[in-house]
Amino acid sequence: MAALWKCPRCRREFRQKNQRHSCGVGSREELLAKKPPELVKLYVALEAVLKPLAGVEVVYRGRYVLLRTSRIFSDIVFMRDALRVVVNLDRTVKRPFFFKVAAMPRGQVAHVAKVRTAAELKAVAPYLREAYAFARGEAPKKRAP
Repeated sequence: MAALWKCPRCRREFRQKNQRHSCGVGSREELLAKKPPELVKLYVALEAVLKPLAGVEVVYRGRYVLLRTSRIFSDIVFMRDALRVVVNLDRTVKRPFFFKVAAMPRGQVAHVAKVRTAAELKAVAPYLREAYAFARGEAPKKRAP
């Protein structure tokens, strides 16, 4: 992997020199304020999935969250009744909970799911881990089916 560029203002690391971004990572408290309790609980469970993954940076902006290493591997948006979870993989996965799949630049494929329950989060979690490994440039230890 090429050397990372560090923003001189916020010290965040990026793969591209002079990467366009907003300095700072926002606030978890602001994100969760006034959100439905069931979505907050679901989001906290999602955070637990990320806990064992080293080097995950969480960027909070308004009603959405970006999950990144040196590049974004997932984004989460708080909807009225669900968390919209996007995972960026290096392959196409056909699963019923991914209601939208779109090819992106550099071989990435975005998979979009609406997560309303703990069971739905459990189904999406292996793909979050796989997306994390892909973003770090690692081969996943075990690919989700």
